[in-house]
Amino acid sequence: MKHVESGRAIARKLFRLRACEHCGKPGVDRHHKDGDTFNNATSNVEILCRACHMIEDGRMVNFLFSSSSLRGIQPPKSCRNCKRDSKPLRSGRCHSCNEYLRRRGAERPYLDDGRAEKAIPTRDAPCLRCSRPAGCVGQPTRGYCKSCYTVLHKKGELPRSRKAIGVELKASYYRQAEKNVQVAYEGKRDEEQHAIEFEVA
Repeated sequence: MKHVESGRAIARKLFRLRACEHCGKPGVDRHHKDGDTFNNATSNVEILCRACHMIEDGRMVNFLFSSSSLRGIQPPKSCRNCKRDSKPLRSGRCHSCNEYLRRRGAERPYLDDGRAEKAIPTRDAPCLRCSRPAGCVGQPTRGYCKSCYTVLHKKGELPRSRKAIGVELKASYYRQAEKNVQVAYEGKRDEEQHAIEFEVA
C-alpha cells in the first residue's frame, strides 16, 4: 500500500512554491488534480493558495456551512436533567448539572422530578426554631436566625461553630497575655521595692 505522505513529500521536492495559478496570491500548497499524490507529472500538479486549494478539493463548502456565522446564533436548549434552558450544554446537561454529575457521580437533585433540592435561598429560608424568615433578622447560622442560635447556644443545645471557637480562643489568648504582662509588671515592681528597702537598710 502506498504511503500518502511520501507522495506529497516527493511533490514538495519537485515543485517550488510560486504565485497561485488561480488568483495570483502567494502559493502554499501543491494540488494534485486527479487526487493521486503519487502522480507528480507537471500537468497534474498546480501551485495554489490555501483558499483556492480548499475550493478545488471541496473543503471550502463544508467549512462555510459548518461556520457559526452562517448558522447564526443558536438558541439555548433544555437541560436533560433540570429542564432549564442553558447554553452551551455539556453532554445534554447545563453547567451545574454536568459539574454535579462529574464530581459526585449522580444526577443533580431537582424539584421537577420530586427529588430534594434547596427550593428557598439560604438567606430567605425560615428559621428552624421560630419560623421567621432569616433574611429579616440576619444571615442564618446552621438553619437558625441569630437570636435563636444565641439562645440555643447559651442553653448548650448547639455545638459551637468553628468561628465562635476561634473568637473565644483569640479572646482567651489576649486575656492570658494581658494577665502575664500584669504579673511581670507586678513582679518587677516588687523587685525594685525590695532593692530600695535593702539600700536603706
